Amino acid sequence: MAHLLTAEELLRLDAAGKATELWRGRLLVREPPGTRHGSIAARLVYLLADHVYRNNLGVVCGSDPSRVEARTYRDDGGLTMVSSDGLLDASPVLPGFTCALAEVLR
Repeated sequence: MAHLLTAEELLRLDAAGKATELWRGRLLVREPPGTRHGSIAARLVYLLADHVYRNNLGVVCGSDPSRVEARTYRDDGGLTMVSSDGLLDASPVLPGFTCALAEVLR
């Protein structure tokens, strides 16, 4: 049987450039999507959402829509959890951009 990891062990793990996650003690490692992939996906979601919401056609969902929190990652490796009544703040990457998470979740 493979060794099950703890959250503390995951924090000490060096997997540079990889997306890591623990699932029931098992390490999941994924290659993060590249910049071009992210840019295309974001543009598509923007265009679809604009059309759907402007015409009151329903909702546009990405993955895990039941989650009512957000995670913001900083370039120093820090992570901030934002609750459903919190404020997303993109500083210093996007100075001046803030958004109530409730607005995103509505």
